[in-house]
This record gives sequence, C-alpha cells and structure tokens, in this order.
Amino acid sequence: MLQIKTQQLEAFTAQGAKAFYDRLAVDLREYISQKWPSIAQTEVDMKISHAFDLCRHYSIQSEAHITEMSYIFIAFPPEFYFDDRYAWLDQVLRSQASAETRVRQIRAVLSQQEETSR
Repeated sequence: MLQIKTQQLEAFTAQGAKAFYDRLAVDLREYISQKWPSIAQTEVDMKISHAFDLCRHYSIQSEAHITEMSYIFIAFPPEFYFDDRYAWLDQVLRSQASAETRVRQIRAVLSQQEETSR
C-alpha cells in the first residue's frame, strides 16, 4: 500500500499552490500591461503581490475566487480600505459570509456600478 507522509503531502500542496500563483501572476502581468501599459514592471509586480496578500488576509482560498479577486484587487488603489469611496468593498470583505457569497456580492456591486456609469 502506498503511504504518503504528512511532509510529502504538504510539499505537494505547496508546489501546486506555487504553480497556481505563478500562472496567475503571468496572466495578471499580461492583463495589466494591456490595460495600463505605462505602469512600470516593479509596480506591476507589487500590485500582483499585494492582490495575493489581500486574498490571504480576507480568507479568499479557492483558486477560482483568488483569480477573480486578484483581478478586482489590482483595479483598486492598494489601500482601498482607508478610502471612504471603497468602504463598501472593505465591509463586504470583512463580513462573516462565505468567500463565495462575498465574491458574488462584490461582483454584483461592480456590475451595478458599471451599468450606472454607461
């Protein structure tokens, strides 16, 4: 019978997570370079790293939610939680709702804002 030690499982999990974040970072770099071509590469890398940190901070854990929220976070100022214009975002992220619910609520607000700005 094949046995996997806890340390091996943790190593496999860490490798998978690193590969996911590496792939997502490549996609985010491409997106940022197309959307905001004047941003320097160091700032791009900082925005991506900050987005990943925010996902961890707000307990966004699934790959799908991390991906979606990373794209959302890079569109906001880095310290949006200190800006009254984005108080709604911080409130949703800090709520006790599941990550799925919080992401859905954020998506709904952003869609509504996009429709009213047309």
